[in-house]
Amino acid sequence: MNLLSWTQKFGTDEACRQYLLNQRWPQGFVCPQPDCGGREYWKIQRSDRTDVLYECTQCHHQVSLTAGTLFHRTKVALPVWFLAIYRVAVDKGGVSAVELARELGVSYPTAWLMHHKIQCAMGDRNGRYQLGGLVELDDAYFGGVSHGPGKRGRGTDQDPVVVGVSLTDHGHPQYVFLEAVESLQKEPVLEVLPRRVDLYGVWRSDGPDIYAAGAQAHQADHRVTLSRDPTLSRRIYVPV
Repeated sequence: MNLLSWTQKFGTDEACRQYLLNQRWPQGFVCPQPDCGGREYWKIQRSDRTDVLYECTQCHHQVSLTAGTLFHRTKVALPVWFLAIYRVAVDKGGVSAVELARELGVSYPTAWLMHHKIQCAMGDRNGRYQLGGLVELDDAYFGGVSHGPGKRGRGTDQDPVVVGVSLTDHGHPQYVFLEAVESLQKEPVLEVLPRRVDLYGVWRSDGPDIYAAGAQAHQADHRVTLSRDPTLSRRIYVPV
């Protein structure tokens, strides 16, 4: 979606609130109280400066549409927030708080806080994604502090990172995850894989036992791609 389409879709406070309403209650309002579950509500707004509250007509519990979101109790208009989200999310080079302040017409401290909250929300969301289909797994070492003589590759004293990349049918990368682990031993790696990679897929690696063990535990088809010939793969586990 380009910037013009985004602003047309989320250019008003009502449009932003309707989107949040659909996200929070896709099937219509449901009272969040455990023993209620009422479906009817009243909208309450005490003043122009206060948030809209949704009051259950059955138990009279009140909930804000923005409760639990990065917009809760904000004094910045929702269309401004949505525009900030667009700028942070789509700018591959990264947008600074200084740029946001200038473009949104807010102060630098406000822009910095918005930028920080959006990045935290994106990081939290990305941390819950699971890669599916054909996934290539490997490990790497990104700028970690060397704790020894500086050996490269597996066996280095630097801090290891597990890397997963989901691939299209033509072998093109789609999505990626990177997660630091204490070591490349079985226990810490197998704690990462079920959170990051979907079950029953096809896992491809260059042969470490930890990925084979993870595939077997999660009923995945594990294939080893030999580094001397990346076009050839050897299947070492096939679920039955």
